[in-house]
Amino acid sequence: MCLEDSMNPVSEAVFLEIHSGNLREGPGDFESTKRAFLAMNGLPKAPEILDVGCGPGQQTLDLLELSDHVRITAVDLYPQYLHQLEERVKSNGHAQRVSLLEMDMEKMNFDRQSYDAIWAEGSAYIIGVPEALRVWKRFLKPGGYLAFTELCWFSEERPTAIDDYLSRLYPPIKNVGQNLALIDAAGYQNIISFALPKEAWIQNYYEPIMTRLPAIREKYRDDEPALRVVESEEEEIRMYKVYSDYYGYEFFVCRL
Repeated sequence: MCLEDSMNPVSEAVFLEIHSGNLREGPGDFESTKRAFLAMNGLPKAPEILDVGCGPGQQTLDLLELSDHVRITAVDLYPQYLHQLEERVKSNGHAQRVSLLEMDMEKMNFDRQSYDAIWAEGSAYIIGVPEALRVWKRFLKPGGYLAFTELCWFSEERPTAIDDYLSRLYPPIKNVGQNLALIDAAGYQNIISFALPKEAWIQNYYEPIMTRLPAIREKYRDDEPALRVVESEEEEIRMYKVYSDYYGYEFFVCRL
């Protein structure tokens, strides 16, 4: 989910250590990626997809598995994630279909109408959904698709503890309907939206982190800034386990 607050370099290094080696940098699962991809009717036989904030690239590999002809440009700010993805696509025999770019998503300068689809699992929040809808539009071909996941409220009535927590950690959080309104206002047609299953959070994202946290906590037991990062991760996991009925990731697929 990557709901970390702004971090100094030391805290960022600890965060990356906690997440090192994970197959995903946010909740997700193959079936959800498949459902979103299959909703994109009318794609060319060999679609060009821009994967923004690809992280270690599990969804990139899933897209390659879903189509024998898709070509993907995978963009991320962190070279360690790109190196991990590079090794994975090489081992899977897909290297020729993936271009890896170390780039800040706020500085993407691709040619207009370069891509048939833009994919952003768990990354649009970095610049904000309204900005992503506005800025990324110019990279899409006419009739192109944007598929993204975004943290949403699932209930208007919720416990104060989770309301306070997420309102502090991610103030832009909205409900599904509000995000659909943003999609419409930005000139897209909503094709499908659905919630990620809880297994996409616990099994695919949090469990690998949980196995790593005790050793990292011990390693930094006398380092207060590092321990704050560990505690932040623990709190995020604890909150989701208790309050997952009230919030989660919604997958949106929309079309120009």
